[in-house]
Amino acid sequence: MSTSNSTSNRILQASKKLRNATKITSRREAANQLLQLLTSKDYRKKLKKEAIIKVKNSCLSSSSSKSDEETSTTVNRVIRKVYRAVMEDVINATSDSLKSKVKLTQIDLNLPLKVLNAIDSESDLAISSLTDVQTKGKWFYVPEPFTFESFNRYRDTNSTLTYLSNKDINLLLNYCLVSLRRRDLCDIAEQDLFNLLLKLCSRSDYVSAFGTSNDLIFNIIEEIHTRMISNISSTLAKTVIETLYNLVHHLVVKLGIDIQMFVRPCLGLILDCIKNDVPSLSKHIYGIAVDVMATYPELCSSIFKDDENMSKLYSYATKCWSLSRHDRDVFVGYFSAHL
Repeated sequence: MSTSNSTSNRILQASKKLRNATKITSRREAANQLLQLLTSKDYRKKLKKEAIIKVKNSCLSSSSSKSDEETSTTVNRVIRKVYRAVMEDVINATSDSLKSKVKLTQIDLNLPLKVLNAIDSESDLAISSLTDVQTKGKWFYVPEPFTFESFNRYRDTNSTLTYLSNKDINLLLNYCLVSLRRRDLCDIAEQDLFNLLLKLCSRSDYVSAFGTSNDLIFNIIEEIHTRMISNISSTLAKTVIETLYNLVHHLVVKLGIDIQMFVRPCLGLILDCIKNDVPSLSKHIYGIAVDVMATYPELCSSIFKDDENMSKLYSYATKCWSLSRHDRDVFVGYFSAHL
């Protein structure tokens, strides 16, 4: 197959067409074409097959040899190069749409999330499979673990890690935060924008991209707090509190990043949630409390030194315990942390 007819070239051509579109209608057509390619299982298989052939041909021309692991790593890098170019074009095209005076739709604003889901569909499935077998207590293969410091070394060797770079993830996060600050865009797709934020906070490899930036973490917490003190739908409220839970859990538990300066705002958000009295959110509310209190016990004790807020937190936990027949493990964890 010639290079011009290769799967990677077709995807990149569709991506450039989207990036270069000057009118919203042509941009929407290009976006739809790109999504069809990215979500096609056949195209994704062809993309990987062509990457394997490219790597093997490169070895033959240079008279070198690679182990199976080295070949797999190089193949992933070839694929990642394609997807990184796609994501950069998508963010640029979406940014152009935000600057235009044309009335945008939910489909326009949801494009980055759809592309992210398509690009990382295999790693999402791998993570889901691991979680599923862990939950059922079956034997399973655990890929080599990574720490925050050594994350980049594992990027192309682990089926549960993203194809995207830290720069790509930060571009997505910035797009999301900028959009959430615009009332006109939230009126169109606030739930979808928070779905993107939830996605970015739901995986350690994503969170590791922005986890050391206090400004970004503060901005995320600020957007969450703005919604939790507002009159929002129960669906959005669940997404918002789940976003905070995932962010805290991946930062503190999975990656071991110090978030001491955000402990007080997180506990304040928990207390605000309790005031709203929505027991259906209690699993994630107390999941946050467990992670924070178990990691920073002395700091939490000083914050709750007047005992009034601690008493509110404890009383609401006992109420939710009595109402819940499932998910009681999180309350057991909370009561232990409380003691």
